[in-house]
Amino acid sequence: MSSNRKQLFLVTALVTLALTACGDVGDGAPVTSSSQSLSGTEIVAATGRASVNGQDAWVEVIVRVPRGQRGRRMALDAVRGQGAVPIEDALHDEDTETGYTFTGLSWPGGAVTQYYDESDSPIARRGILTDAQVSWNEVPSAVAVITDGGATTRCPSLVKECPGKQTWDGNNDVNWISIKDRNTLGVTWSGDGSFGPEADMSLNTRYGWSDDNAGDVDAQTVMLHELGHVLGIGHSTIGGAVMEPVYAGPRRSLHHDDESAVTVLYPAWSCGDGSCDAGEDECSCAADCGGPGAEICDDGVDNDCDGLADCDDDLCSGDPIACPPPPAAFCGDGSCDDGEDRCGCPVDCGAPPASESACSNGEDDDCDGLVDVLDGDCPACKADGEKCNDSAQCCGTGCYVGGGPPRCDTL
Repeated sequence: MSSNRKQLFLVTALVTLALTACGDVGDGAPVTSSSQSLSGTEIVAATGRASVNGQDAWVEVIVRVPRGQRGRRMALDAVRGQGAVPIEDALHDEDTETGYTFTGLSWPGGAVTQYYDESDSPIARRGILTDAQVSWNEVPSAVAVITDGGATTRCPSLVKECPGKQTWDGNNDVNWISIKDRNTLGVTWSGDGSFGPEADMSLNTRYGWSDDNAGDVDAQTVMLHELGHVLGIGHSTIGGAVMEPVYAGPRRSLHHDDESAVTVLYPAWSCGDGSCDAGEDECSCAADCGGPGAEICDDGVDNDCDGLADCDDDLCSGDPIACPPPPAAFCGDGSCDDGEDRCGCPVDCGAPPASESACSNGEDDDCDGLVDVLDGDCPACKADGEKCNDSAQCCGTGCYVGGGPPRCDTL
């Protein structure tokens, strides 16, 4: 990606989420969740847009909402706390079977190498990050591979909670760190930096994590969700998806919608493999999906693959049902059409001025039948040979200089 292109980041601030069995988020849609030890609070999410060193950034927050608090307001405040302007997540389209979105980040060949400092991890089991990586790596229709690059002692350079100024160092680091806001589970920054795509993540040691599905928030579920953002996948509107912007209990296996998202970003198929796969069609891969067909004028599809669909295609211009001709223009239809002006149709084109507004434009500006200097609103014109300062003063062609002071003349 060009270094001149605005770099797009995803900042993910995971804020502790506790759930109600079926709670109202407050200021927003209801959240359905299932939790035993987290009853009495909610988990909600919000997104925002920020600027980092003058470059665009995307921010996601997942926030813990104690009983009695307004979830939507707390989530938006958490977004603002990251220095971002809140934006609305997409709503689910009931006419579609997918709900995934993308952040704009992508990795060449789907390959990401991460370095992990688990020295301060509150989870006894080692390798929790690699287990989450495997879930994304094993999607058969995708080529995304998140690799464990080994241990590190670096504090992720993009994470604001780390010492020093935020910077791009070309590494994709993950660690556990004490974050001042105890409600924040963690933060993840990702984007196209000085060395190409980069993603850094820190999880909060001040919160009581779970790894046995019986305690608080399941750490592997959170890591699995955040790795989706690292790959460039945004929030999903499908309930039950790992990338759904709510925590509703442990989810250690990808939903079909999650698999579809990573497949679209990093497809394992190729045109010519004999299978018309997701993302291929008769226009992009005739070898697998068959050649283009005749244009159908009312299905919203570019059937003949000429770049024009339905009534935009000239082939549909003769279809009076799907593409009827526009109604004939008339004065009073609300549009100042060709052949109409403010003299003939002021209701569509606006009322004319009360007097001639220009005396040398060749138009009857005030619609009184008199043009320019012939209109009494304009000063009388000067005959050829009379001195002048401007062509508008002359009855003839204009005001010219020639061997003396400027004079009117007809050429």
